[in-house]
Amino acid sequence: MKSMKNIFIIIIIILIILYILFFYDNIFRYIQVIECFNIESVLNKSAGFYSMFFFTLNHYLYCKENRQNFKINSDDWIYKYELGWLDYFEPVELKYNNEEYKKKCHNEVVKDYTIKQYQQIINEVYIYNNTIINEIKKVNNQLNLKKNEYDSIFIRRGDKLLDESKIIYEKEYLNLLLKLNPNCKIIFLQTDDYNCFISLQKLLTDKNIKLYTLCEETNFGTVLTKGLKERLNNGETNLSSNNEYIKNTNYSITKSTEEMSKEEIKEHTIKMIVGIDIVRNSKICVTDYQSNVGRFIKLSHHNQSNVYDVVTSSNIIDYDKSICPAYSF
Repeated sequence: MKSMKNIFIIIIIILIILYILFFYDNIFRYIQVIECFNIESVLNKSAGFYSMFFFTLNHYLYCKENRQNFKINSDDWIYKYELGWLDYFEPVELKYNNEEYKKKCHNEVVKDYTIKQYQQIINEVYIYNNTIINEIKKVNNQLNLKKNEYDSIFIRRGDKLLDESKIIYEKEYLNLLLKLNPNCKIIFLQTDDYNCFISLQKLLTDKNIKLYTLCEETNFGTVLTKGLKERLNNGETNLSSNNEYIKNTNYSITKSTEEMSKEEIKEHTIKMIVGIDIVRNSKICVTDYQSNVGRFIKLSHHNQSNVYDVVTSSNIIDYDKSICPAYSF
């Protein structure tokens, strides 16, 4: 009888402990919910398109995970034509409550997430409107490009050569691509610098390979602001490996994004989105991960294992790493 009594007491104690643990766990969860907040993700003039996009993805991930409201504010976006985000994409919103919103901007990470989590959520936010869909169809028809039946190269230069990207010449991209696909017949080049197209044309002179690009002959690198354009013209790069290239490139005719008219902004942005979409649907893509666009292409390509980094010649990245892709992989 005494042993039975002891067993009963032990069971009661265990039940009490479990109850307390359950109670405090729920209290903790409740406090967490109270501490969460709605987000108005602000797109402004402080950075490039895909840099801001990755921070907006961070805000969206947070709100979805915590069942909080999310919306985009693109009233003062540098890429705005008339409607801002809706000039190019479908509306994106999460609605769970009637509480106020906190504004979060570029360079504001609300919570750390893995690269894989960013990758999985892209298609919930990056949804083309009819304008972009129709333009993509038109350009693909003009170039006679069919999904997965051509290869691509992406090269970003311009203001990235000032502080972020060490120049990698076209031959490196091409050599890796032809190593991966010796039977390559069509290459689509997405770039902001027409010099890349000229160089690749020369490299392909004796090869039966077609080369296409949307880059204009007058484009020698995208530049976000007048200040960055002035630095390029003055050769004020912090990367010594880029000195010679910048010195030999004429940036005086380049119009920075902030200097463009509304019509020019619209044309520039649509052409960029369309060109990147063509890359995303290529068979094999060779790029580098020094820019946000290169990282976006890696995460959004229809077959990510076919996107290769020219620096490492590898298609492997650490998807479990917790970092905002706006910073790096």
